[in-house]
Amino acid sequence: MTGDHETHALYRFHDADGALLYVGMTADPSARFKAHKKGKSWWHEVSAVTVEKHPTRAATLNAERLAIVTEKPLHNVCHN
Repeated sequence: MTGDHETHALYRFHDADGALLYVGMTADPSARFKAHKKGKSWWHEVSAVTVEKHPTRAATLNAERLAIVTEKPLHNVCHN
């Protein structure tokens, strides 16, 4: 379980044209990005990444849900 003393990050992957591909959250961006690279068929489309830090896991979960619902990333299934 992730404690609130750790980093909480909301990230967005965009393609070369700026289209939003995916929104996610993690306590370890480097490891999570590597997992996406290995497991997602759309990874080759990723051209840019943005990362936002949040103070707690709960805040990050809320920000992720809001981003998916309002921004409609192409490859998110949950909340989309």
